Amino acid sequence: MRIGTFIYDEATDSFSGDISTLHFQFSPVEIVPNEKRSEKGPDYRITSDTAHGHVELGKAWKCTSDQGRAYVSVSLDSPLLNAPLKAAIFTEDDGSKASLVWNRLKAKTEATADPKPKAKTAAKKAA
Repeated sequence: MRIGTFIYDEATDSFSGDISTLHFQFSPVEIVPNEKRSEKGPDYRITSDTAHGHVELGKAWKCTSDQGRAYVSVSLDSPLLNAPLKAAIFTEDDGSKASLVWNRLKAKTEATADPKPKAKTAAKKAA
């Protein structure tokens, strides 16, 4: 599901655009290079100007898929969210336009979550 549209500026290695979901909308959003302080530090900071001032929305990292396609892994966070929202930015073929895409994680099944049968369940099956 696309939740944002951006223009990529190769000269500054930055993105400008907007993010829009059912719960929040930010425009303009800037995704700008971050001075990394460690190897695992974010490559970008995500910010927006709001009616209440300049806010940081999240951070992002440059990545490469198993198929060799470059993308940017995004983590948006807010006190209003139960957990950080994970998404990815993919540029279009011409390289100047990009989309922020989010997919809901699939719920774990009981078998995946807990491979050991519970004592009560095992006892019921034995009876």
